[in-house]
Amino acid sequence: MFNVGKFHRRINEPLSGHLRLYTFRSLRDLLKMHGFIVIKALGTVYKADKPFIVYMLDRLLGLRPTLAEVIAILAMKP
Repeated sequence: MFNVGKFHRRINEPLSGHLRLYTFRSLRDLLKMHGFIVIKALGTVYKADKPFIVYMLDRLLGLRPTLAEVIAILAMKP
């Protein structure tokens, strides 16, 4: 098992449910390790009742996938 994107987690520690702590770089590297080619990467936001100013700041940061709250990657296997 690869320990990619697990912030301060030991290899033998169980996963914490649906929460995954991947950075953009670690997710991209994991896809490449498994033979995928990254076609496109986008950053986006999740609107869950945030104050307007926080939502707009998230949208601004989401223009760069490395700073985004949510990372979406389109990849294919050749």
